[in-house]
Amino acid sequence: MTKRVVIVFGIIILLICSIIMPVGANNSGSEVNNHLKTEFISVDVTRATPIEGAVREGSTNQHTYYVNSGSTEINIEVRWILSPDNNDLELVVISPTGQIMGRFTDGSDGNINGVIPVRLRASSLPTGTWNFWISGITVKTTQRYTIALNAL
Repeated sequence: MTKRVVIVFGIIILLICSIIMPVGANNSGSEVNNHLKTEFISVDVTRATPIEGAVREGSTNQHTYYVNSGSTEINIEVRWILSPDNNDLELVVISPTGQIMGRFTDGSDGNINGVIPVRLRASSLPTGTWNFWISGITVKTTQRYTIALNAL
């Protein structure tokens, strides 16, 4: 009977941790400028037109996206194939005012999987052209990638 209680208690603790830990571990809800929140979650970029690119180690590609007035969220997803080289890329998000809103790499969301999913939320995002820099951090030859952007 005692062994069953311990097992049940362990399962309950595991379930509670699986619900609570991802929220704290993914930095969800962190604030920048007391207004902007950054979340590392599965983002909806299905309405975005993907942009393809390729980068080498030490090089950076710039992509732009215009955010309309009244937008409260930007969803960004950078994807590449890890195998066979396990290359690492970095995403830098820059607002229309020139402020760096964040630097993200594979693993920023707690997963090393060739995906950088980021959602930026605010009561009102700055209107204008946002910049998204993709840099090759560790790239053995050339790494192809896709970036999808969507503002709501």
